[in-house]
Amino acid sequence: SPKAAVFASDVQKALESVLAAATLPGTTNPYIVNMSLGFTDYSNSSTCDNALPSVSNTVANLTSKGIPVVAATGNNSNKNGISWPACISQAIKVSSVANDVNGTALAGFANIGNPASFTGPILLAPGGSSTTTVNSSDRISTTATKLLKGTSQATPHATGIYAALKAANPTGI
Repeated sequence: SPKAAVFASDVQKALESVLAAATLPGTTNPYIVNMSLGFTDYSNSSTCDNALPSVSNTVANLTSKGIPVVAATGNNSNKNGISWPACISQAIKVSSVANDVNGTALAGFANIGNPASFTGPILLAPGGSSTTTVNSSDRISTTATKLLKGTSQATPHATGIYAALKAANPTGI
């Protein structure tokens, strides 16, 4: 089946739209950005703010306004690097663990890097593994679902936690 695609310029425009809608720092705003995106460049073994400085600057501006930016680390089985845009310093990086009762086994396909090489947290969330999946939305309709696995399935779990924290304490995260 055809894969969905996005250009870095689309990411920039989407982030700018959120930034334009954001309120001043220290005031209540409902925004959180989820970037369940997969780019083919997965060789970033450290923070990559210079890859696309305009996007990195916009992510920094969003976080300065209290808007978490949560991004998938990628699915290229790289254990020494993560994909763009998760490698941006201000991004909250999310990799995938098995969606099972333990939820501690890193998925074989999941990219992850050495936390000391990156600025910002690297979180693990249920995204499936070689033996488990996550029930996810399917683009064929507004109500369709299907079983998938990937860091793009893990990232919304972390984004949801930030949303719950922000709802409980709108000015504090």
